[in-house]
Amino acid sequence: MSKLNCNHCHENEHNHEEENKSLKVIRIVVAAVLWLIGRFFLEGQSQIVLFSLAYVVVGFDVIYSAFENLMHLSFAEETLLMTLASITAFFIGEASEGVIVMILYQLGEFLSDLAVDHSKDSIKDLLSKHPKTVHWLLNGKLIEADIETVSPGMLLQVRPGEEIPVDGIVKQGESNLDMSSITGESLPVFVGEGFEVVSGSINVDSLITIEATQTLANSTASKIAELVENCKMDQSKTETIVQRFTRFYTPAVMIFALCLAVFAPMVVDITYSESIKMACTLLVISCPCALVISVPLAFFCGVGKASKSGVLVKGAEYLESLSSFDYLALDKTGTLTTGDFRVVEVNTEMNRRDFLKIAASIEKNSNHPLAQAIVREYGEGEYRIVRKFSEQAGLGVSAKVGNKDYYLGNYRYIKKLKLKGVKELEQTAIYMATADQYIGNIVFADDVKEEARSVLEQLRSLGVKKEVILSGDKQGKVEALKEPLCLDEVYGNLMPEDKAEHVKSEKNKNYNVAYVGDGTNDGAVLALANTGITMGIRGSDLAIASSDVVLMHDDLNGLVKGRKIAEKTLNIVKQNIYFIFVCKFLFIVLGTLQLIPMWAAVFADVGVTLLTVLNSVRLFWFD
Repeated sequence: MSKLNCNHCHENEHNHEEENKSLKVIRIVVAAVLWLIGRFFLEGQSQIVLFSLAYVVVGFDVIYSAFENLMHLSFAEETLLMTLASITAFFIGEASEGVIVMILYQLGEFLSDLAVDHSKDSIKDLLSKHPKTVHWLLNGKLIEADIETVSPGMLLQVRPGEEIPVDGIVKQGESNLDMSSITGESLPVFVGEGFEVVSGSINVDSLITIEATQTLANSTASKIAELVENCKMDQSKTETIVQRFTRFYTPAVMIFALCLAVFAPMVVDITYSESIKMACTLLVISCPCALVISVPLAFFCGVGKASKSGVLVKGAEYLESLSSFDYLALDKTGTLTTGDFRVVEVNTEMNRRDFLKIAASIEKNSNHPLAQAIVREYGEGEYRIVRKFSEQAGLGVSAKVGNKDYYLGNYRYIKKLKLKGVKELEQTAIYMATADQYIGNIVFADDVKEEARSVLEQLRSLGVKKEVILSGDKQGKVEALKEPLCLDEVYGNLMPEDKAEHVKSEKNKNYNVAYVGDGTNDGAVLALANTGITMGIRGSDLAIASSDVVLMHDDLNGLVKGRKIAEKTLNIVKQNIYFIFVCKFLFIVLGTLQLIPMWAAVFADVGVTLLTVLNSVRLFWFD
């Protein structure tokens, strides 16, 4: 099916759902009006006829569903018990209550649908913030095209600061790419003609033209959009338990009610009319719709609330695990750090200012993050005249300043000069030398995100027992973060399989492990963790596909927000379950003994449903 036809199908489906909702509202209103007329203006046979009409108007879909379940011998659905209870109300002279039961049931379903739609809208609103267009080079003309139309062979221009939209091959130009979301390496990677580029990388320096080798189908945006299309979500453990319970509960209640109607007069001094009324009251009270509606609804509201806060949770199961992890492992680059570099050391026997002046003069026209950091550190001042500037891709640059040739680059670049005194540092560094003398180095730090320490402290207060870094960066880089962030442990020089083994080990110690990362190299460990969490902007396609939770704005505060929302959701689920069971038990005892009227039985069923639905939707107003 074509993309156009697919979109058309989704649009028709959406319109159909909207029509169904409008029709349900009309049916509820019409039934309520008919009930009011019958209740207050009619008597006898005319009243029963009007009540019957109101009942069919509001409940025909529920009755049809119940009949289908009966034909398939499926006794676990709440519609069967609801229909049986409301119809029997007519036979015992409580037709008014029978109609009210169905009206309130449909009202509860409608409120549930509204809450679910609100959640879906929150998720869709979150996703709509992603870029939708590409710069397509067609016959020498630049056209702005929808990203969904990209197909293999199309030539796309990617400007500095833009994301590579799909996988491809560089056809023209050269630049540095920020691939930290793909590889975990904080330094930009040089690409030129013939180089393969991966979607999710950020173009740092210059305009490049790429030839697309893939469509959008496996990109970040489409993977998240797929979550919206399949928004019914995996069930949580709590929902699974509830579902298993109702599978046995509904048939058991029906059997007990039948036994009560048939055998009660044989045991106690009551008539069959009274025993049937007791059985009908029991059926009305026992209907499990409050349980099967409010529990999934609470989780859906929690997911919707989280998405509104920039935290996309892929399902109820993961919302539950988000509320309970007690071991937090984090990648370093792009997760705890921003990827923005600053100078922290200048090691040279030269005058520091003179050293920076030469380096800044050479690097002042470069968009490389380390070059920009050098220029910022030098600040306002006079620059030296630079001649014969030359660049070796991925290594460094050379230039003549005054009457000397200077070389500025990474360790591999300067090592080729075979000079004495050059030692590789654990930290990110640029080295400077002339043809016959090593002059010194500049050490950089990848800035820690402003919110990092506060977030880690808040998570500890929310029950996280241990916080560690698992990184592919050098041990020296990650060690520097341990004290400022008050981390328990830091592990550097790790390959993806090392991270996975570490998470396995901690899970075997009965820790509930959450891992936060954003790179392709994090895919395995994200899938292995109890809760895999990734970044929505910097995160690679594989990382997002492997994760359970996506922080859409790359903001670590989303961890705290998500945790609090998840805990609040679980609390509301527990409140609903406890409230339902207490009410059901109390009213079943009182109803079976005929100590309460039918309207009280109606409250025990639909009234409890409405209260638990309202309790669930208050998640939307939770801060």
